[in-house]
Amino acid sequence: MRLFRRSVLFLAAGAGLLAAQLGCSGSTKPVSVCQDDTNCPDGQMCRISDGLCVLKPKYTTLTIIKTGDGSGTITSTPAAIDCGSTCEGMIQVGAKTTLTAAPALGSQVASFSIGCLSASNTCELTPADTEPVRVLVNFSLAGTPPPAAQCNASGFCWENPKPTGNRMNDSIMVGPREMWAVGNGGTIVHSVGTTNTLVASGTTKNLNGIWGSSGDLYVVGDGGTILHGVGGSFSPESAAGVTTALNDVWGSGSTVIAVGAGGVILRRSGTWSKDTNTSTAELRGVYGSSLTDIWAVGVGGTTVRFDGSSWTPKTEGVFAGLTVRAIAGNTGTIYAIDSQGGIYLYNAGWTKVRTNATDDLWGLTLIGTTPYVAGSNNGGMVMHYDGSSWVKDVTANDGFRSIAANNTGDQFAVGDSGAIWQTTGTPWQPRSTGTTAPLYGVWAVDAQNVWAVGGGGTVMRYNGSYFSSVSAGASGILYGVWAASAGDVWAVGIGGNILHYDGTSWKTTVISSGQTLRAIYGVSASRIWAVGDNGTVVAYDGTSWTPMAVSPTPNLRAVWATSATDIWAAGDMGNVLHSTGGAFSSVTPGPATTASIGGIFGSNSGDFWVTADTSLFRYQAGSWSQSTPSPAVSGLRGLWGTSGTDLYATGSAGTLLRFNGISWTPVDTGAASDLTAVVSSQNKLWVVGTSGTILRK
Repeated sequence: MRLFRRSVLFLAAGAGLLAAQLGCSGSTKPVSVCQDDTNCPDGQMCRISDGLCVLKPKYTTLTIIKTGDGSGTITSTPAAIDCGSTCEGMIQVGAKTTLTAAPALGSQVASFSIGCLSASNTCELTPADTEPVRVLVNFSLAGTPPPAAQCNASGFCWENPKPTGNRMNDSIMVGPREMWAVGNGGTIVHSVGTTNTLVASGTTKNLNGIWGSSGDLYVVGDGGTILHGVGGSFSPESAAGVTTALNDVWGSGSTVIAVGAGGVILRRSGTWSKDTNTSTAELRGVYGSSLTDIWAVGVGGTTVRFDGSSWTPKTEGVFAGLTVRAIAGNTGTIYAIDSQGGIYLYNAGWTKVRTNATDDLWGLTLIGTTPYVAGSNNGGMVMHYDGSSWVKDVTANDGFRSIAANNTGDQFAVGDSGAIWQTTGTPWQPRSTGTTAPLYGVWAVDAQNVWAVGGGGTVMRYNGSYFSSVSAGASGILYGVWAASAGDVWAVGIGGNILHYDGTSWKTTVISSGQTLRAIYGVSASRIWAVGDNGTVVAYDGTSWTPMAVSPTPNLRAVWATSATDIWAAGDMGNVLHSTGGAFSSVTPGPATTASIGGIFGSNSGDFWVTADTSLFRYQAGSWSQSTPSPAVSGLRGLWGTSGTDLYATGSAGTLLRFNGISWTPVDTGAASDLTAVVSSQNKLWVVGTSGTILRK
């Protein structure tokens, strides 16, 4: 009898619990039993929609891994993943999650794989339990591979960006879909349709202006540079003794006018000669409606006008204190732009028609009487006036410096980092390709496996034919890269990030100090060192990274080793440190400099070089000697060699030096960007720098 009673009590208690779970209270009609989770038993939650206590949902971790030679982003619905920046999140067990991949320009979604199978841009998964889920998303380059690298007259090929990474400063259209553009480092680009060609200029000076026709072109630039192009071949012309910068050029018939620094005005009528100008203000732009009515504009709001016999300078009140960068006209209509987003129309006097101080305007042209301007405002932009308002036609990552057009609607805009965009009446399209993020490190395993890293977590990989962006899951700056093999690659950067590629995917480790790491080097897969700010040195033994003792503790920017018991590091204030496997200590005496040392490399422990801004120092048999290149250079940083008699060093403004065992001599690169790192493999030289520069020779 006692057992029976206990059973009854047990069943009654169970029924009460079941009723509570179902939201029932002895009747057949459910009633509300909760207002929030505190009203529900453990392990349950209050469902707001109907006030019932229900079991809490379970969640699992979803990790997205991007692979392939293309790039793009992945998002999820419900929101948990935004990769890009967030490639790991929690998703509900038993509930459907939809992943959507958006390929970057020039890429396509090849497939979802491993944890979610799909050949489209979307994939749905419903996890059955709390086991973590990993999904691989493969982005590949869309369509045909990118265009072949363009090689310049110096023998270096622009692997990225293409066709050039040098800033383009001016452009002109000479026929339907045919454009010439000039830029820094002596760059001349000829574009026909969608095909770009680098044309030899014979100079490394920055080129600032171009004018002419298809078979008869004039180019001006820094140092009094004047080039005459006939039939696509350019040769220098005498600038009448002018050695300062020439900024713009315009002409009519056989007469050509060039203007520049110091108020210089040159005229070509068979040969070049100086016109008289009583103003010394720098002139930036020139345009004429005829040979008897020519305007030149420039710094300080200066205008100089030619009436057929003499030039008359004037400071226009509406331009006061500004730099007028460009002037252009057509069929009696003349416009000008200034350095603070101002646009002006001339009608018996200059009137400001638009201003936006955040617009950085450089380029100006007219189609009929409609003005088009190009510049930047958080990226490149082109605008035109439609009769009532200014309409933005295109936005791009890199700022524009010039715009050229013809009366058929063809237009080209060119600018920073070699940007070239084009429209033929349809939406604007880029005619240049590649990332323009600054690159700080490069490493070559062999001729088919080269890696470059840089700003914004940029990772670039060369596959034997071309470079493409690879997503490594990083968003901060990466400063250094080193590889033991094609399937064992390391990169380091800001915040103490250490990235590792195992041949399939990238994984990230963060050192505990969080100090920025600026260089990495190894002698084997299990003997690697990374160095960084505040004397940070961490060593990898094949399993984990371990901090090493350092004294003193300068910011370290370079590391090099010959073995596990011979490691060298260098950095700010001319500090060079050495380790025989234990703590790092100062090398005494050090090089005679307080400059930052950016690179260190040598043939053996007793014979190596360091770069230090304007000089290089050699360490031999315990003593230092200094080498100061001529002509002078600056920003020396990257350093690499194949032997003690064959080394390269990189620096600012396209500087590349080569040591032949006796002296350092400059090597023309055709690049105007700051070059940050250099490496060689199998008789190929690779150089990287700002503006996404990757050069191969």
